[in-house]
Amino acid sequence: LGDVYKRQVTISVDDEAPVTCEAQDSSAPCTYDPDNDQSWSVGESITISEGQNDICSEGCNIAVAITNTQESKVLDSFEVYVN
Repeated sequence: LGDVYKRQVTISVDDEAPVTCEAQDSSAPCTYDPDNDQSWSVGESITISEGQNDICSEGCNIAVAITNTQESKVLDSFEVYVN
């Protein structure tokens, strides 16, 4: 945490295959708004949105993983329920 890295954000909806989100790209299946720094630190937040696809139109579980692709290391992962 706190180191400079190249990040990848992936989501999995209701245990389906993971989908890679692209930074600020509404043509991608999902998109996220990156912050201005290149590190992931405790207390940091991220906003993930549907891009081109309807990912969750009813209640669903979404697993999120944020990965440092330079080291193939998961920086954070969590699951949320979207209603």
